[in-house]
Amino acid sequence: MKVRITPSFVVACLALVVACSGTAFAAGKITGKQIAKNAIVSKHVKDGSLGTADLSAKARADLQGAQGPVGPKGDAGPKGDTGATGATGSTGAQGPQGPQGPAGMLGLSKVTTNGSVIGTAADTFWVDCGFNKVLLDWAFSDAANHDNLIGTAKYVYSTTSGAAFGLPQKAGVRVRNLGATTNSFTLVGLCVTPN
Repeated sequence: MKVRITPSFVVACLALVVACSGTAFAAGKITGKQIAKNAIVSKHVKDGSLGTADLSAKARADLQGAQGPVGPKGDAGPKGDTGATGATGSTGAQGPQGPQGPAGMLGLSKVTTNGSVIGTAADTFWVDCGFNKVLLDWAFSDAANHDNLIGTAKYVYSTTSGAAFGLPQKAGVRVRNLGATTNSFTLVGLCVTPN
């Protein structure tokens, strides 16, 4: 019996082949074990499709560049606002009372000594405050013509008893006359009474 091949028969056969091949491909996917080593190269990978998560830790470390040099120091920032004033601290404890000071002086008084020195000569005159008095200072009286007179303390006599013990009671003043004629003067002493 002679079989006649028609176009519709050929189309039917092709459809059957395609259907069978598609089912077989879906049933058996290719695994990594079935791929030969180094078989997949760069041209088989879509550009831009791989991320860092697809790489090993070593590969990611190899991609990291060396640390660059330290950059220049930046400019100083603006000065900050002044902080608020802190609370006042508590008052400290009062210290112990110091020792009592020495007794003071009472009662100012004045003593005078009159004298005269001939021209170009010198002599010593005493300014004496008297017993139990202390000599603080001495000077020429403002009424004396002492432009040509020079006075210097030469001796100091201290008391040996009483409240003024050891303090100066009188002083010897050396007066020199630089003029050619006799010059009269008055020495004034300032005295106090020890307490």
